[in-house]
Amino acid sequence: MGVYFGGSQGMVIYVKSHSTIREFVDTVLHEICHHIQNRKKSNEFKYYDDYTRRYGYYNNPLEVESRRFAKDLAPDCLEHLYQKRMIS
Repeated sequence: MGVYFGGSQGMVIYVKSHSTIREFVDTVLHEICHHIQNRKKSNEFKYYDDYTRRYGYYNNPLEVESRRFAKDLAPDCLEHLYQKRMIS
């Protein structure tokens, strides 16, 4: 439902692929995590394709981390959006 390209190319979020705000927020956070991974000093993100070949997409450690990041932060993000009356 989203793609992170790395470098300065950014990300694409496929808005119409989401049926709820929760899914949309989750995808945005997931892709933000990939951006953070890419910017870390260790730059482990450069091994993304190698990890995918070795572990598969779902078990790629960078994907596992991104799913966890989104799951952990989505509730607070949604609460903030509700409090700011940006969503209802």
